[in-house]
Amino acid sequence: KKLMHPKTQAASPSSRPKHNTPKSSKECSIIGDRIPKEYTPHVEHSEMKMAFLVSKLSVNDTCLVKRSGGRYYSYSKVTHKDPVSITFVVNAHGDSKTFDLLNVGKSVRIIEEEEMVDIRRRMAARAKSREKLKT
Repeated sequence: KKLMHPKTQAASPSSRPKHNTPKSSKECSIIGDRIPKEYTPHVEHSEMKMAFLVSKLSVNDTCLVKRSGGRYYSYSKVTHKDPVSITFVVNAHGDSKTFDLLNVGKSVRIIEEEEMVDIRRRMAARAKSREKLKT
């Protein structure tokens, strides 16, 4: 279920990211970047511990949020937090997802920017090897 937080602004069409274009590993992450499930870091924490860690996030912190289909995560930003829920903007269109803080552990992965750089590098290498196979 997509919810729109009142303060969330949609991006203009010209500023929307092109998800199929590989980015350099030095380029910063863009809200809505799609990260396939196999590239997300393995989580050593229980869902309860992860929910606790997510509850420590603040507005404007970033993380990975599992999309409804479960096949990929989106690089997302916290837009609203209250004592019982947390809301993330999940794409450049301004769509958002809200979770109950008690049940957020299975749907959110906390990730550092350095980890995103590594994920992006691995995704670019895989895309490059696929291109070589086509030729």
